[in-house]
Amino acid sequence: MGYEEAEECIDKYLSKKLKSKQARVTKGHLLLVSGKIEETIEYINELLEKNPNSVLDLNNKVWTLYLLGRDIEAIKFVDEALKISPDFRNSIVNNGWFLYMK
Repeated sequence: MGYEEAEECIDKYLSKKLKSKQARVTKGHLLLVSGKIEETIEYINELLEKNPNSVLDLNNKVWTLYLLGRDIEAIKFVDEALKISPDFRNSIVNNGWFLYMK
């Protein structure tokens, strides 16, 4: 099964199980590994429009922006995620990563 078939399967599943966090994350990851980085950002932005306080989606946006070389923008979303959930481990690690990279 290729990326396109996998994306179709995930989309079909999401049409029935809209709140499946794992399926949403999987779709974003699939878009990313298939080289559709700009499409990944668009997808994450759609998710954040529906749930702007999702630290999981914010952290996924951070790493996608980082892969696009948009570090300054990514750091803003690390800060946003930490404001929402200061104990979220991924946000803490991301913050440390970006502080180290400065």
